[in-house]
Amino acid sequence: MEKRRRDRMNRSLDRLRLLLLAATCDEMERKKFSKLEIIFIVLFCLVVAVACVLIGILATRETVTESSRFQATLTRLSSPSLFGNDVDTVLLTAEHQTPNRFRFKLTDPKTQRFEVPHEHVTSFSGPAASNLKYKVSVQQNPFGIKVTRASNDKVLFDTTVGPLVYAEQFLQLSIKLPSSNIYGVGEHVHKQYRHDVNWKTWPMFSRDVAPSGNTDNLYGVHTFFLCLEDNTGASFGVFLMNSNAMEFALQPAPAATYRTIGGILDFYVFLGDTPEQVVQEYVKDVQYTDIDYMEARKDFTYDKVKFKDLPSFQTYMHDHGQKYIIILDPAISTEALADGSPYQAYERGQSKKVWVNESDGVTPLVGEVWPGRTVFPDFTNPDCTSWWVEECKIFYNQVPYDGIWIDMNEVASFVQGSSNGCEQNDLNYPPFTPHIVDRLLFSKTLCMDAVQKWGRQYDIHNLYGYSMTLSTQRAIEDLFPGKRSFLLSRSTFAGSGKYTGHWLGDNAATWGHIKWAIPGMLEFGLFGIPYV
Repeated sequence: MEKRRRDRMNRSLDRLRLLLLAATCDEMERKKFSKLEIIFIVLFCLVVAVACVLIGILATRETVTESSRFQATLTRLSSPSLFGNDVDTVLLTAEHQTPNRFRFKLTDPKTQRFEVPHEHVTSFSGPAASNLKYKVSVQQNPFGIKVTRASNDKVLFDTTVGPLVYAEQFLQLSIKLPSSNIYGVGEHVHKQYRHDVNWKTWPMFSRDVAPSGNTDNLYGVHTFFLCLEDNTGASFGVFLMNSNAMEFALQPAPAATYRTIGGILDFYVFLGDTPEQVVQEYVKDVQYTDIDYMEARKDFTYDKVKFKDLPSFQTYMHDHGQKYIIILDPAISTEALADGSPYQAYERGQSKKVWVNESDGVTPLVGEVWPGRTVFPDFTNPDCTSWWVEECKIFYNQVPYDGIWIDMNEVASFVQGSSNGCEQNDLNYPPFTPHIVDRLLFSKTLCMDAVQKWGRQYDIHNLYGYSMTLSTQRAIEDLFPGKRSFLLSRSTFAGSGKYTGHWLGDNAATWGHIKWAIPGMLEFGLFGIPYV
């Protein structure tokens, strides 16, 4: 028994060495290290690997089975901590939702952690699915879960390749995959559609940054990937419902590792006979003007000197069978108009208290965007949605338009976090930071302890563009009842395709950027956003 236990530990350690070396291998590709530096890196990885093995050994204490789901309690064994504040007890809840869809959640039964308040995430209460196309098995010690295709017993999704790590600000789960034909996860740029599994790490955190050709995190966040199993076309997809900053690391095994700094682990596995079926399981001539039309780049205004004929221009376009789309940024100027009169959109929002607040939950957070000093609407607040809809209507009465293009909604700001700076705490400076641009969570955005109706920026930053999309869609429905209209968003999240299209951001008119656009368009098809 002791020998088998040691052998199992050694195998786990070998697997973890590979997984935890991924981050350093990325760096080693980009720069040369001395022999002494490499020795220190390897020693560090071995120490972390041992710690992770101990952290990840979780034993199933009890199992509860119902008609459509089962539950198990996982208990952390006494061991050194990797990033601190480890969760000692984790609840596994698994659901056989449909013959082709399996969901499992890993939550803290003692403490309420942030969960994405998404319209499509609800408790499953239906009858048990019959004729399942998959089989599920749970390994108890160390904990792991496997999903197998029932028709041929091929293992599709296998987390026994590495340990589960579950701490307050660091969650990690690795998945052994049946093939290297992996597509999806974004938003990034790369020159080929199929992912390179040779130690690539892709960070995910909504960010206003122009594509550069490396692994930078861009405007939206999509955690879904598709794996083509073999040459028959049989495929499956994996989706993690989590909106915290994270990274997705690929290894040659082939394997994939999700690392996130908050929330819960809420996975969906979708099976299909073809890639099209998997995507179906997961989702189910125009003119534009940029911010130049505005007065001092303020939303819901237009420059009455440079664009004095804008209202009549829209009529001219309609007479010639064309449509007119306006652009709106979320940031609202705090300054008066050029003639000294109050900027009414700001004044009305201020009276209704619809802004994102500082960490005290009361003081509006002030940043800086195109119009100068700005505040930021909290689109998770119903009062803010009502205000936004009304402002869209007021401006429509001045300049009739046919659709809305929303930009800078990652959310972007030109100062670090806030004009007052960000506090030194674990939300702004967590123990672990994914490989995001600048390696700073509040770089070119808001402080992570900023307060919104749904929670702190730390948890809901990646949902800002999605919540703005929902509010803007409400405005479009009120303006054009019963008619098909148009909405385009730079920042997107899972489910955005129900309401909006997307464009691939601040790309340039170069052949290289055109090449990047091809995988980008195909990936957004996987993400359920067909208009790109």
